Amino acid sequence: MEQTTKQRILIVDDTPANIDVLGAMLMDHYEISVAVNGPMALEIADAEIPPDLILLDIMMPGMDGYEVARQLKLTPVTREIPIIFVTAKIEEKDEAFGFTLGAVDYIRKPVSTSVTLARIKSQLELKQYRDNLTAMVEKKIAEVQSSKQLLRNTEEERIRIAEELKIQAFHDALTGIPNRTLLMERLNQAIELKQTTETFDFSVLLLDLDRFKSINDSLGHQAGDKLLIAVTARIQSCLRSMDTIARLGGDEFAIILHNIQNHDQVTGIAARIREVAETPFIIDGYEAHISASIGIVMDTDTYETGDQLLRDADLAMYHAKERGKDCFKIFTPAMHHKAMEKITLEKELRNAIENADLELYYQPILGINAMGLEGFETLIRWNHPGHGLVTPDKFIPLAEETGLIIPMGEWIIKRACQQLKQWKTEFKQAQGLTLSINVSIKQFLQENFVDFLLSTVSNQGLSPRDIKIELTESLLMAHTESAVKKLQTLRRYGFTLVLDDFGTGYSSLSYLQQFPIDTIKIDRSFVSSLENRKESVEIVKSIISLSKSLDISVVAEGVEKEAQLKTLAALACDSAQGFLFARPMDCGAGSRYIERGQA
Repeated sequence: MEQTTKQRILIVDDTPANIDVLGAMLMDHYEISVAVNGPMALEIADAEIPPDLILLDIMMPGMDGYEVARQLKLTPVTREIPIIFVTAKIEEKDEAFGFTLGAVDYIRKPVSTSVTLARIKSQLELKQYRDNLTAMVEKKIAEVQSSKQLLRNTEEERIRIAEELKIQAFHDALTGIPNRTLLMERLNQAIELKQTTETFDFSVLLLDLDRFKSINDSLGHQAGDKLLIAVTARIQSCLRSMDTIARLGGDEFAIILHNIQNHDQVTGIAARIREVAETPFIIDGYEAHISASIGIVMDTDTYETGDQLLRDADLAMYHAKERGKDCFKIFTPAMHHKAMEKITLEKELRNAIENADLELYYQPILGINAMGLEGFETLIRWNHPGHGLVTPDKFIPLAEETGLIIPMGEWIIKRACQQLKQWKTEFKQAQGLTLSINVSIKQFLQENFVDFLLSTVSNQGLSPRDIKIELTESLLMAHTESAVKKLQTLRRYGFTLVLDDFGTGYSSLSYLQQFPIDTIKIDRSFVSSLENRKESVEIVKSIISLSKSLDISVVAEGVEKEAQLKTLAALACDSAQGFLFARPMDCGAGSRYIERGQA
């Protein structure tokens, strides 16, 4: 019986435990070789019999996985070897960078046996297919070159190749539909035709697939490609032969609807596209669910270029996503005006951060039993030169979206620590005060966040116990493992960790056991309904009871009435803040509040 030669896999990892795990997983199926660093990996890959696939760790001392991949792609012998990065890194930018270096896939640590074997099998099958195809092509080329017929058909072959190149230049390689280049050409043709033909009208749709990325990440890029091909076919089934559908890249499509008779015709087509997109897809045996967010430019009279049309269709699509996705929105001039306002606001906010036009306000937090001042929550305000005092709900989302939240958050921490130090120096009764500082997801996930926080607190002569870090539960749910590790580090240094707006998002009382939380803040929505909703009283009672059993203190937010305070006191809530005690105040008013003996 003929023995089948096993395919060869090179495992590259500087951690023996990781090599042992992967080796045990693969040894029954493949011939395994091992490298514990980059140079060794390059040497093995360049051997007389190279590996069929490389499992490559990213984080290695000396030469990291990215550099190994880059050097492998420089050598003809090794550039065609498929590389799968095996890493715990989950940042989207890192994943994109790996693909630019030539990686074919990612496997997340800790590795799953079924996922690992499936992805390796898929990539090896693709490699075998490419190798066979390459061999066939090379054989065919050799046959053609050796044939006298090649000379007689040179011109015909040249024309055929030119046509193929033209198709490749104007069509998407995956789906076969027009690409952005051909779309822009047809958009500009439609604009010219509308300007010269009174009876001609057209509309433009821009479509983005909701939840495509999660499917692509979980099932793999090959499955994602199959899904895109299937989606394309379904969208085409909703269109007429005269219409144009183009893939702009990723999971984004554009559609030109020609000879439109009325608006209902356009919205009807958009509704059908949404309907077919929502119908489940079966991809590699899995049921995939997606939906479509669609932006529509209905009236195209005033447009001069295709770029302008796509810009406004994109704005409309963005509004569809803002409304919860899985819907369509028709562009209006107000959307463009809002977008320009946003650009202006971003520029002004950037200047405000640079010019220190931001200001911190402070809302007192009082202990319910003694009604003594325990500390303040720090709140950001923007002294806009044209609009006056701007509240956070107007600019914090923009800061999050643009990344300005990072320098803004650092400024808040520095300024808050300076103010607390000033109060402790100026007022004897302020020695025990603490300051609660809200921290955004993006700032919390910065690698240097803990170091920055420690150095800022230390430079002001404060202790970590003077500072309370307020985090939202959405941060914890979205980044569970990494969040827990960083929270544990902060807690070891002595910072108090506060879970803000408890009960408004994903929270469950059971989550309190998963995270090293010292304090929770009951959201104002529960506090405001304590007087007229028995359910709210029971919810707050349950939260306080469980928190006490876990040695977690409780602060009630938004306390505005004496009746609410009495109920909270009866339920043994520890602390409270709200308009009943004081509105947020600037640092001067905070000083007077402390001086009046309310600390």
